[in-house]
Amino acid sequence: MLIAGCGYGYLVDELRKSGVGAWGCDIAPWATGQAAQVLGQNAQFVGQGDITSAASMATVKSQAGLRNNQRFDVTVTEDVLTVLTEAEITAALQAVRGISSTVLHMVTPGVPNAEHHPDLNWKSIAAWRSRCAPDVVYDVEQRTV
Repeated sequence: MLIAGCGYGYLVDELRKSGVGAWGCDIAPWATGQAAQVLGQNAQFVGQGDITSAASMATVKSQAGLRNNQRFDVTVTEDVLTVLTEAEITAALQAVRGISSTVLHMVTPGVPNAEHHPDLNWKSIAAWRSRCAPDVVYDVEQRTV
């Protein structure tokens, strides 16, 4: 399993402690540097990777030990899509689909007519599901698929 946009890698750490072969990547060197400090022995399973780059995702796949036609069983985007532009979302969807059998997007949907931070890409859950089809979209607030 790949957690894309893993931040400090807490989800990767918990999954590995539960026996799941999880890996994490984040574009921010500061976040992955923090993972090295807080995750102990599981910090080796978190590295830098740009979800909007197919080449970067191929490198992450290789670092996880997957070769040739092998793919991650699941890639989870941990609320990373909401911080991307539409063009970046398109690139990210293509990149993660290229290395994964299944993609699960965790998103916090926008609330209609609410004020939101201008740097975030807010959509309703229906809009996220439409935008990310055929991938699975998980509504973080309602805890529904």
